[in-house]
Amino acid sequence: MSVIFRPPLWVQNGSYSATEDRRLTHAILRGGVYGPNDLKVVPREEGPNLSVDILRGYGSVIGTDQADQGTFLCPLAQKVNRGIGQGPAAGNHRLDYIFIKVYDEALEHDPPWDIIVVPGTPGPTNAPPPTTPTGPPSTFALATVGPIASNTTQITANMITDYRHYARLATMGDFTLKQVQLGGGQPGGTFAAWGPGIGVPIRIGMGGTARYDAPLDIEARLEGRIGPASGSGTTAGDVRIQFSRTGAPNVWHDLSPILPVTAGNFSQTFVVNNVQPRYPDVLGVQAVARTRAGYPQAAFADGTLTFRVTPSDAGMVW
Repeated sequence: MSVIFRPPLWVQNGSYSATEDRRLTHAILRGGVYGPNDLKVVPREEGPNLSVDILRGYGSVIGTDQADQGTFLCPLAQKVNRGIGQGPAAGNHRLDYIFIKVYDEALEHDPPWDIIVVPGTPGPTNAPPPTTPTGPPSTFALATVGPIASNTTQITANMITDYRHYARLATMGDFTLKQVQLGGGQPGGTFAAWGPGIGVPIRIGMGGTARYDAPLDIEARLEGRIGPASGSGTTAGDVRIQFSRTGAPNVWHDLSPILPVTAGNFSQTFVVNNVQPRYPDVLGVQAVARTRAGYPQAAFADGTLTFRVTPSDAGMVW
């Protein structure tokens, strides 16, 4: 069998490594949980003490012990309990971190994944939790627990900060809208919207706070045709892409620079990186166009606008 053309996944009588399955998972999903209560950290059900329960469910973790490791799907069949260490010396506080941790296959760890508690560094002030807790390799943050003081004897609900988010699609979709013909406006006039725009809800968090959000890349591709409105002479125009978001649905921001176009077909791809969404957010794009100053009125027709949003670590390309 060829060592170059390895068997495709799930081919009859084929043989492939578990890594190939994980790479497929990684191509579809990024790390996270699958339901609102999956792997949720809560106070001990039998009565609060210096421990927490983690509810049953599914989570996925991106492997980072080595390159191209893929994404691990981690099922928890029933709730588990994890202890929280005694508080620090009097006058200090500590914030502990709860992570899913996947172990490198070379370690032959039993179990191959676990839920771990990583104690924070004690300090004299009750510092706020970090925006994104950072754990050991191949981890996904579930929650922080604290502040834990010298006299803390039990973990209550108000001491647990939920850091889960839903598993995100590696590509959140291609959203295409056929645009209506646009007159193009008078020469040198203002930009006019090309169709109603298209949008997609980005509900990637577990609640209403910004800490569950992750940066997104926005791609928009515009294809169309321009010609003179009267059917004679030559004309030219300008087009650009704008985007909006929840909270300001009628406020459009420029996503792209102005693209000068001349008679005939045109196409252009625009990308903006690291857009920080809110929860729940709706991102939308629209094309706008105008006739360029000094030219007869243009008509824009046969336009297609394709919109895609992707987590910023996905390395998307057209």
